[in-house]
Amino acid sequence: MFTYDHEVAIIGATGKLGRLLAASLSAEGVPLRLIGRNEISLKALSAELTAALTGKATVKASVEAKPNTDYRIITALGDLPSALVGVHTVVNTVGPFTETADIVARAALAAGAHYVDISNEYNAAEKVIALDSEARRLGLSLLPSAGFGTVASTGLAMMLLEGDEHPDTIEMGIFTGDSENSSGVLASILHTIASGGARLESGKYRRAPLGSTARRVDTYSGTQTIIDMGLADLALAPQALKARRISVSVPVPLPPLLARVILPIASLSMRSERLRNRVVGRATSHEIANRRATQPEMIDVTARSWARITYSNGRVAEAWLEAADGYEFTTAVASATVMNLLSGQAPSGVISPASQNDRTFLKTLISTRIPSARITKRNEKP
Repeated sequence: MFTYDHEVAIIGATGKLGRLLAASLSAEGVPLRLIGRNEISLKALSAELTAALTGKATVKASVEAKPNTDYRIITALGDLPSALVGVHTVVNTVGPFTETADIVARAALAAGAHYVDISNEYNAAEKVIALDSEARRLGLSLLPSAGFGTVASTGLAMMLLEGDEHPDTIEMGIFTGDSENSSGVLASILHTIASGGARLESGKYRRAPLGSTARRVDTYSGTQTIIDMGLADLALAPQALKARRISVSVPVPLPPLLARVILPIASLSMRSERLRNRVVGRATSHEIANRRATQPEMIDVTARSWARITYSNGRVAEAWLEAADGYEFTTAVASATVMNLLSGQAPSGVISPASQNDRTFLKTLISTRIPSARITKRNEKP
């Protein structure tokens, strides 16, 4: 096994995705600096990774200076830059990313390190994109949204493009399965709901009431209602996609008319930080965990993405991607992204994770890291 000289810092290393990513990178011989809130958990994870590798890789635990129990306390970590001194790349796995991305990305740049996160929030991606000129000046790379969202959707749309012809519309969708969401993931979801609906029109970000674009589409399991959301694809799409209109959607278990009535109210209510905190505090992943233990046949963790491209002459290209587990897919994306950075081949500035490796990132990812993922294409002539 090849061993790398440069350390990679994982912020939120003891969270679900942090642990998965740590195991993946450690198995590839990457030295890690684990950063989190709980010293006992960090030491246990460090020992677990070291034992798994029988001493073949270096794992270093770095504990935050101010112990806390609130996932948002990272916004007050004035000592974070000092914890990152000497690292090559920083991976941020702590949500909500609208509150952490800017802080961690700036700390990474201050430490002379590349930055990666796994968000799928438009506002979070925009905050990182705003640091593009600074990153270019320093010769560093910024890759926000290196996860299932964005790579599975924008990447799939990129695979459908033919030649240099620009389509009229690009529609994308993200369909995640049952999952045991952490408080950070749930907080990120609530932030996205609060931001409302959106799409790109002639390159401009256009907001709309959540649910106002509700419509029915044929999916892998019959017809479903989908709504446009302000996700990170819309922030990063200009790097990879060109079309008059670009949208990214998620499914909702409501008929379109009801979605148009109920969801704007839900979006407005989620703008209250107090209410969001209350929802996060009461929510629990125990329900999914219990169902997984008692009714495993009722749990579907399969994650899917959809892309449909329509050209001005009426030609349509459509595809579905299916992955056995969204967390596994995100881990593979983040791990491959870090490995690309360690290779020294990435350009400086903001990079769309979906357009790494000369726009073939998704295809390479599936063939090398997620062989169980499947892509189904369908083309229609006008």
